[in-house]
Amino acid sequence: MLHLQSPTITPPKSSFNFKPSTSILDTQIEALKASPKALPIETHFSSASKDDDASSLETIVKCKEAEAKLFQKLADDARKEVDSYRHIVRTKTQKLEEEYAMKLAKLGFQEIEEKRRKKLEELKTLENSHYDYHKMKLRMQTEIQGLLERMETTKKMWV
Repeated sequence: MLHLQSPTITPPKSSFNFKPSTSILDTQIEALKASPKALPIETHFSSASKDDDASSLETIVKCKEAEAKLFQKLADDARKEVDSYRHIVRTKTQKLEEEYAMKLAKLGFQEIEEKRRKKLEELKTLENSHYDYHKMKLRMQTEIQGLLERMETTKKMWV
């Protein structure tokens, strides 16, 4: 069997010069070992940390206020848009109702006009039939008159 040798890689040396004995926590620990009273750890952080915390809180509050104002503006804009849409809908609905009423009235007028036309046709038919009846009546009367006259003459001839 062949053994392949892998090249050895050495990590580069750190450019940080870190000495654990010089860290802040180590000095605090050494101080605690020397004296039994507690030393506040915040002494190194307190003034800068509190100011940083306060300023970061103020920044967060300002961001949240700006965000709230933005959302309020968006909500106001949305309300205005909804109101304008409602106005448009009301206007269009009113216009459609007017058009519907006009078409309904026109349809009613057309129906009435159609009924009137049919009644006029019926009237003309009745007038024509009455005229025909009247002509026939006059013709029959004249025929009857003529027959009566002939009967009278025939009766005179017999008597």
